[in-house]
Amino acid sequence: MRPLILALVCVACGGPGRAADPPPPPCPPPCAPPPPCAAKTCVAVPATLKTDKVIYDDRCVDYCLPRCSLWSLLGGGCGCDGGCLSCGHPRTRHVLLKKILHEECPDVKCEPREAPCGPPCVPGH
Repeated sequence: MRPLILALVCVACGGPGRAADPPPPPCPPPCAPPPPCAAKTCVAVPATLKTDKVIYDDRCVDYCLPRCSLWSLLGGGCGCDGGCLSCGHPRTRHVLLKKILHEECPDVKCEPREAPCGPPCVPGH
């Protein structure tokens, strides 16, 4: 029974005349270990904080319009030809103003820095 199973396995695998598989590619050489990370610490560093502040204000502006009667408007007398020589009463309009103030304030921010390296501390020396 064992020779029969072995014969079936050989036939299923391609028989004794099958070409051999190519050898696997060689393994890449091992990489050098990365250098150890330097010790770091956080250090307070002076900085400037810049902010923009928007301020809104209004201003009154006076202006005048010519006085035109209803009859002169319908008759075409008020316009560029100077048909109306009298002025109306002064009017006021409110104009919105927008101002942007740039402010700079002293501030402190933290930055990572490499820790200072020194000789090892030997007690008693």
